[in-house]
Amino acid sequence: MTVELKGTVKAMFETKVVSEKFSQKEIVVTIDEGGKYPQPISIMANNEAIHKLDSIEVGDSVTAVVNINGREWVKDGVSKFFNTLTIFKITKEDF
Repeated sequence: MTVELKGTVKAMFETKVVSEKFSQKEIVVTIDEGGKYPQPISIMANNEAIHKLDSIEVGDSVTAVVNINGREWVKDGVSKFFNTLTIFKITKEDF
């Protein structure tokens, strides 16, 4: 499932090398749809998609198309659920 987010880049973190075959870079985009409570949304790029963030800087207005990924982790019979928003496409905007 994909979702489009429009907002302003609030933070950008260093690329993390998790293993020889997996790297990720996280950014935070603040979504403000005219309400009282802007929402900081963490999204990430993995592996070859990290280069899509090369032209993006903190303060830029962007439109990001992200894939929503969910997974379940079970330990000692207790389930925990995690969601990840992974960048498919990101562009600078003038809004």
